[in-house]
Amino acid sequence: MKIRANRQILLEGVDKTDWILWGLLVMFCFISYQHADILHTGGSSIAYLNGHFADFYEYNKAALGGNSYMPTTYILFAIWNIPIRLLGLITEPTMSVGAIVRMWYKLGTFLLFLGTAYLIYQICVEKLVPRNKAVLAAFLFVSNPIAVYSELIFGQYDILTTFFICLGFYYYVKEDRKKFVLSFAVAVTCKYFAVLVFIPLVLLKEKNVWKIVRDVAGGFSLFMIETLLYLTSDSFIAGVFGFGAVDYIFNASLDTGFAKISIVVLLWGLLCAFCYFKQCSGDDRFSWGIYVACIVMFLSFGLSMWHPQWLLMAIPFLTLGMFFNQDMDIYLLLDLLLMALFTLYVVNTWTRGCDQNLFNLGIFARYTIGIDQNITMSDLLVLKDTDLIFSLWAAVLLSYVVYLHPKKMCLPKHVGGSFHKSILRLRYIGGCCIFILPSVLSVALNMILPNVVYASGQDVTEIIGAMQKDDVYEQVFTMQRESVTGIAINMGTYQKENGSILKCELIHKNTNTVCNTLEIDTSDLVDNQYTRFEFEDPTKVIAGETYAVRISGRQMRLDDTFALYRMGEKPENNIESESYAIINGIRQNYDLAIMVYGK
Repeated sequence: MKIRANRQILLEGVDKTDWILWGLLVMFCFISYQHADILHTGGSSIAYLNGHFADFYEYNKAALGGNSYMPTTYILFAIWNIPIRLLGLITEPTMSVGAIVRMWYKLGTFLLFLGTAYLIYQICVEKLVPRNKAVLAAFLFVSNPIAVYSELIFGQYDILTTFFICLGFYYYVKEDRKKFVLSFAVAVTCKYFAVLVFIPLVLLKEKNVWKIVRDVAGGFSLFMIETLLYLTSDSFIAGVFGFGAVDYIFNASLDTGFAKISIVVLLWGLLCAFCYFKQCSGDDRFSWGIYVACIVMFLSFGLSMWHPQWLLMAIPFLTLGMFFNQDMDIYLLLDLLLMALFTLYVVNTWTRGCDQNLFNLGIFARYTIGIDQNITMSDLLVLKDTDLIFSLWAAVLLSYVVYLHPKKMCLPKHVGGSFHKSILRLRYIGGCCIFILPSVLSVALNMILPNVVYASGQDVTEIIGAMQKDDVYEQVFTMQRESVTGIAINMGTYQKENGSILKCELIHKNTNTVCNTLEIDTSDLVDNQYTRFEFEDPTKVIAGETYAVRISGRQMRLDDTFALYRMGEKPENNIESESYAIINGIRQNYDLAIMVYGK
């Protein structure tokens, strides 16, 4: 009877058709797209399972180039990865994993995605929203097109922070102070962003200074414990505290002539002051809590730079704000507009990284890796001015947030009734298709008109190691066409602004002659992505003969750090392959991540 009752609630809240359509979208995105970041984090976590607790960061620096997050993220991944470690599917930290392991990583984050939706449902039930309508709130979250992109298309682990922020807000609503503080303590160690939500919520509730200090200290407690555990680790200090993403909130600033004032920090400070002096309780505090969190989302994602997957952290509060608002239809349409602007900004800012390239770690990789990407999603989505796009994004997001004011929130018994099902479906089907359709079209067009003369395999796996002054890398291959126009290389820049100049030569191995040369300015490299460089003139070559791309230093700066990516080890029966890498004169049993373009 309980199962039947739960099913009835589920289908009363959202039509069966909507669950089916959403399920099909989720299934397609889950198996089709994936970014490589999760491979690094998931692979790093294996070090914990192999007993590397004290030297975790040193060990992974040698194996994978270092880690940028606090231990919590890797510990959570390690717990999830126990089965695949026991099965021997992955035994050492590596990014070179098969489809089963990639899907396992993604499944773990997807379950947390559903868990976050359940928390939203429970928050609504706690505020006496009828259960069938609370299901609608959960559906609004999981079907938000930006959330679908972050979790199922980009496929990253920001859901860890999102889940614990939502868990903290749930206990905030239940007025369970200890669990509220503990949940945010975990969230802060996943992403520091949680601090921007946590402190205003504390100030909105507590007016006693000593209690505020107690709760804020509690929120930072786990962060401090983990920091003290690894304080003597140089790799921890460099990787975690040298991670530059936090600096984005200082980009928008007022120059006073003697100092630059961060606009985000200034407005956030004013918001904290407002929360402290605002007197509210019960339902009033609940509505103001949502509103304050939404303002934080605008400050974070409307006035400062972000990465596409981070937006997931904003969706729970925007969802709750919309759900308790009297005019849900307009917010459903604004979600659609936000997704359109979000997609335009992402595909123009991270071209060949966060667009159709996300197919390269999905089940269709065999059809997408190695094809020439003359036509990107950016080419198909006409508007390319990222300044204009971001300005429009900020304007829409600000409008969205401002009009979620508590005065426009309705009573729990009235929520979820004032919207049209057709607009809801347009929002999640149309919103997801804003990204899906151009990505599919881009791949299809590039497959029809390919001009890659050589691509070194299917799966980019891991970096070789930081390139040194005298290093010489070669990729040997058999030419299939009669001219070469350029190359593309996949390099990691360690998120640094490098300024070295590399020399890239096309070598005819049969005669050991240099056919053409170009210079690679490392400041042009895009971190962890293929970057294409063209020869001044097409180079005539002989089809069927052996050539090599040779990369070496021309002008190397001592403080620069960059590294070539390589493919996985070749099976023993393919060791005599006609393509292989040569590192400093020594032949390797793998290929470099290089593509050669020609006609």
